[in-house]
Amino acid sequence: MFSNLIGNALQYSPADSAIAMRIVGEADQMSISVHNDSERIPPDQQRSIFQSLTRGSGSGAATRSTNLGLGLFITHKIITAHGGTISVDSAPHVGTTFTVTLPRQLKTAE
Repeated sequence: MFSNLIGNALQYSPADSAIAMRIVGEADQMSISVHNDSERIPPDQQRSIFQSLTRGSGSGAATRSTNLGLGLFITHKIITAHGGTISVDSAPHVGTTFTVTLPRQLKTAE
């Protein structure tokens, strides 16, 4: 999960920009966010970004990439298997943030 999110942030960021990662723990959950200064991800791509075989269309390394578009799909599957959620927020001149929320404890079947 971490390697996919950080790897994507690096791949889709300008070469001279920073990647920020934030982890916040609360009583019942924790959230992890990874932010980069990428170009805005268009809303139609944001809706499908966690589907299999989906790749970004940004400039730079992303357009030269040979990846298959499975990283965020796999990341989503790992997170939901652990009872969590993942979302993306992307805006012009702000960048892109992926936020993962995970429960502190897996819920057991009753």
